[in-house]
Amino acid sequence: MVPGLLLGFALIILCLVIAYRDGHPRGTAVPLREAVKISFDALWGLITLMIILGGILARRVHGDRGRRRSPALWAFLVTMFVYRDYRWRDLPLWCTRTMRTVAMVLTLIACASSVGYIMAVTQMPAKITAFFLTISDNK
Repeated sequence: MVPGLLLGFALIILCLVIAYRDGHPRGTAVPLREAVKISFDALWGLITLMIILGGILARRVHGDRGRRRSPALWAFLVTMFVYRDYRWRDLPLWCTRTMRTVAMVLTLIACASSVGYIMAVTQMPAKITAFFLTISDNK
């Protein structure tokens, strides 16, 4: 948690420095009543965030005793029925984009796994280490 908080704090400082340096306009103050309304409207999204993070930290997302739990289903239901941000006719387009993205990620994982396997079989890390140790006697 500490590295994540430090990274977040560093990014906040960086954004403030860049905004001050480049002269970005400041926002206006939000009245309390409107802030409460905005917070209430964001409640479903915050619940989704808690389900995803809670599921990952509780190790319930990847499956427990053969039962699968998917926060993606909750996010889909909130998006379609609560926020109504998307239309049902766009569903095939989303599925196509999702499958394309998943295929790219899985291809990268497969290639990295193949390279790791080849390096392990050919004992490449040990050979590289031996090569560098023959250059100098000083470790």
